[in-house]
Amino acid sequence: MRKSDLRQKVIRRIRKFEITEEELDDLIHIGDYRYDPECVEGEPYATLKYMIELLPERKRHDLMCLMYLGRNLEYYGLCKETIDDFCFYADEKAGKNCSGSTDPEYLAGKVPIARWLRLVKKEIQPDFWYIGTRYDGNVRLREITEDDADFLIRLVSNQMVTRYIPSMIQDRETLISWIRSLSPKDHEYMVLIEETDELIGECSLTVTADHTAEIGFMLLPQFWRRGYGTEVVRELLENAALMQVAEVTATTDIKNTAAIKLLTKMGFQKQNIGWMASLSEDGEEMSQPQTVVRFSRKM
Repeated sequence: MRKSDLRQKVIRRIRKFEITEEELDDLIHIGDYRYDPECVEGEPYATLKYMIELLPERKRHDLMCLMYLGRNLEYYGLCKETIDDFCFYADEKAGKNCSGSTDPEYLAGKVPIARWLRLVKKEIQPDFWYIGTRYDGNVRLREITEDDADFLIRLVSNQMVTRYIPSMIQDRETLISWIRSLSPKDHEYMVLIEETDELIGECSLTVTADHTAEIGFMLLPQFWRRGYGTEVVRELLENAALMQVAEVTATTDIKNTAAIKLLTKMGFQKQNIGWMASLSEDGEEMSQPQTVVRFSRKM
């Protein structure tokens, strides 16, 4: 049986899967850190487990089947027996009496998850995974005002939004005082969908004296993976260019794979990995130090 026929057989079976290529890429990306000596021991596993927990049961079944396929491709290659076994396994596990374990702790511990999933993508070339158009509006930025305080409280009160951004202001009066204290170099913007004027997030462009600027952004979870983050970063870069900024930087938690992927896609280069701690007014640490990655992009 020709390899092209084997691939088509796998393609026909995987077309029934609901897990997307982007979700697989995120899992592959964080899986790579299992072998990065700069990472804190245990953190990549915890992040993988968390990401898998977010997947519904059906997608965890799909992931389990793809890991099974990748493991067999690694051992036996792209052969008829491997493909037949995979199709049988996928059909069996998709049934009501599925016996495979989709427990996130079990799946996250299946090292080397990244290599197995990457092997599937390489050997099967699964461009058939459906990635629908998530972008359904134009992004507009406007300067922040005191009237935005209620939305900002709603934004920073969402634990998914602030998972990698600790010590955000949660008090409305304190937040309003912060808005009033912003200087001309602190360009804080609200993010809206232009067609509807619906608020979906907040972003910033802070210019320093040495012709550099740092960006940051937060979006409500229901607007993730729909192209808005890319548009926000593009708008911030355009604003930076108008201000004749020579270099733009960004810092994010090492576990924030979505932000890392987005910054890399937008031309940012990884500079270093370090630690960052949030301090109170009296100089005491308010949270555990974070392992962060710093990125930069020449304009």
